[in-house]
Amino acid sequence: MAVTSIHAIKATEWAAIRYITDADKTINGLYVSSYGCRADSTGASEDFRAVRNSGTGRTKILAHHIIQSFEHGEITPEKAMQVSEELCDKLLEGNYQYVLAVHTDKEHIHSHIIFNNTNMYNGLSFTTEHNQGKVKERSWAKVREISDEICEKYGLSVIEENENSK
Repeated sequence: MAVTSIHAIKATEWAAIRYITDADKTINGLYVSSYGCRADSTGASEDFRAVRNSGTGRTKILAHHIIQSFEHGEITPEKAMQVSEELCDKLLEGNYQYVLAVHTDKEHIHSHIIFNNTNMYNGLSFTTEHNQGKVKERSWAKVREISDEICEKYGLSVIEENENSK
C-alpha cells in the first residue's frame, strides 16, 4: 500500500533535493532520475530557478515535495522507480521539471519527488493550475488517487477507505 503526502517548499529547495539524492539513500545515485532538469541539487535548483524566472512570479512556493511510501517487502526499488515515474507522468503531464529518488535505507522502500512549482511552458504555478477548488479536487487528493490507480495496476495493495476514514 502506497501512502502519499505532498508538501510545499518555500525555501532551501536545493537542500531538499540534496537530501533526496543522497548517495547513501539511493545506492550511490542508482535510483535517481530527473525530467527537464539536472539531477544534482545545485543543477536542478538552478534549472528550476531559470523556469521560475520566466513565470508569473505570483507565488512564494518554489517547489513541491511528494513522498510515496510502500508496504514493507511489497516492492523492489526498480518497481518503485517505475511506479513513481508513472505518478509523475500522470500528475505533472510533462509540464513541470522534477527530480525523483527512491530510498532504500529504511525497512520500507519509499520515493521522493521534488517538482518545480512553475510550469515550463506557460509560466503558471502548479498551485494555480492544480490546487484550487473543492478539497477533493486538490493536489493531495489527486496524488493519492493516481498513486492508488497505479498501485492497483501493478498488483500492489492500496489503503481501503471506509466511511470513518480521512
